[in-house]
Amino acid sequence: PRAVLKTMSSACFVMFVAVRKTCVEKLKAKAVPAAVCPGLPCKLQQIGRAEVVLASRLRIAGLQGPARGRTPGLARNLIALRGGGQPLEAKQLVFLLATVIFIPVASRLGCSYRWAERALVAGAFFSTCYLIDINLVSTEWYRGDTRGFEFGLTDWMVISLIIVMARSPRWRKQRLVLLPPNSGPIVFYLLIALLSALSAYVTLYAGFGLMKLLRAVAVYWVACNYLRRPEDLRFILYILAAIVCMEFLLVLKQRASGIYRAVGSTPHPNTLAMYINMTNMIFLSFFLNEEKGRARRWVYFACIAMGTLIVAATFSRGGLAMMVGGYGLVTLISVLRRPSGRKFKIIGLCMLLAMPAALRLAPAIIDRFENAP
Repeated sequence: PRAVLKTMSSACFVMFVAVRKTCVEKLKAKAVPAAVCPGLPCKLQQIGRAEVVLASRLRIAGLQGPARGRTPGLARNLIALRGGGQPLEAKQLVFLLATVIFIPVASRLGCSYRWAERALVAGAFFSTCYLIDINLVSTEWYRGDTRGFEFGLTDWMVISLIIVMARSPRWRKQRLVLLPPNSGPIVFYLLIALLSALSAYVTLYAGFGLMKLLRAVAVYWVACNYLRRPEDLRFILYILAAIVCMEFLLVLKQRASGIYRAVGSTPHPNTLAMYINMTNMIFLSFFLNEEKGRARRWVYFACIAMGTLIVAATFSRGGLAMMVGGYGLVTLISVLRRPSGRKFKIIGLCMLLAMPAALRLAPAIIDRFENAP
């Protein structure tokens, strides 16, 4: 009923104002100098203006009443949106304009030329190294892992590739898989995530993470449809090899400049370790099972060596543990599925070659495990 809605919304608004007042009083009591937090007065003014706007809108909508009950979801999301969201900035407008221009042009070129399609695939992978994106609804004061509806260069490439796959003459010769492997568990997981977002205290914040999941599913769909021909698979491996070489050079430069835990092109050492570990397992699998193409095997081996040194240079305890466990698991599965004398020779040779580097890095790694906070 409308009376209940009024009571609930009014109670939430009063609680929000009370909490905000308490926080402001605590900040004033601590006497935070402007030099320490120069943007604090402006942020407090923005929050105050957001409260006034929210109060006026609730009053106009007839949602204010006695201060009892709980906030309706609409009011909570309005508070989240007005408390953190800002009008579109110039960079966001420019990015959206570039999106409107890039996707049609890139899709047209990809449908007409094979090199353009390959460029989109390479761009999709390299864009994961240098994340360039915007938050369409930016809530920088929210202390979550995602602070807006993210949209970036990777989405440009993925959307363009989906259009190319749907309209390119090359792709008309093969049928697209609308439901790739594991579609059932993925859809079930998305439904759970959707229900969780709808029942969240602030649906807007949960929607940020749900948007990430949908973007990941789009990438998975493109990958499952693209990696169906041997030449396309080899092209992807060469792209991954180029990425590993690039990250290795960046890590060498950072270590030479005195950075203790290398980050490469990523924002954090742990991110770099997890990123490279994925490529390490791929190259190890192909290195163990590739029976033809000696030159390719040397490329795989070089990528494994560089990837191992990259993970070691991050000093990420989780990354190091996952690397050792992943190497063991991939090797075990490969030997159990197709045992051969060649594989045992490769495993023994790799262990011998890895011993000097392991002995050299062991003291620093042990110290990291024992003394790091």
